[in-house]
Amino acid sequence: MKYRRHDLIEATEKGRQFAYEQLMESVCCLSHLQEVKKIVLGDDGAAKIPGIIRREENCNIEGKIPVGFSSPDLYEGRRLRIPAFIPENEIVKIISPYDLVEYAFTKRTRVLEALNEIKPISIEMGIELGVWGSTALEVYTSLPYTNANSDLDLLMKFKELDVIEHFKKNICLLGEKYNVRIDLEIDLPNVYGVKSEELFLETETVLGKGLFDVKLIPKRDIIKMANDLFGRFA
Repeated sequence: MKYRRHDLIEATEKGRQFAYEQLMESVCCLSHLQEVKKIVLGDDGAAKIPGIIRREENCNIEGKIPVGFSSPDLYEGRRLRIPAFIPENEIVKIISPYDLVEYAFTKRTRVLEALNEIKPISIEMGIELGVWGSTALEVYTSLPYTNANSDLDLLMKFKELDVIEHFKKNICLLGEKYNVRIDLEIDLPNVYGVKSEELFLETETVLGKGLFDVKLIPKRDIIKMANDLFGRFA
């Protein structure tokens, strides 16, 4: 089963129970135990909150996938973020950030209004667009994950560098229009993600985030990827 950072996953009841029992060995969530139980195991008759594939460095739990769960509600001004593991054979569905852009959603908050306006721009530019973070969770669950202070986290498949730069400028203007911070991550062919802002800084490297580690990637390597895929001076 292929999965990547930011993917949402649905798991069986057995998988969720494993995740919850494993959490009890940790003290990270004990101060909100009832809320954690509701988020991980779900309520009877209610839609269950999906897990989010997360990075776990030096993961040595064979056959177990690192996921995170996030609460739609704030507790003391912050969401509960629950790190867990689910057996891979108990995962029944993977929903990528690119899938979620095709979902219907209500324009309840500014970030959702901005996403709605960005979608046709990405289509016109031939960009494969994805969404992750709190916006993705609201799109998928219809629960109120976003609010007036939410950022819009976007993902885009690697394209020519001038296309990335042009798209970045477009969404910056929309961020100003809706008073929303928009973070655009570029999905590189080597399965690392890099921030679009860093691509155009006067630096020799950018920080790449992968499923298992974080590393500095030379910009010359990214330019080579673009040239190999799209032709010289892409």
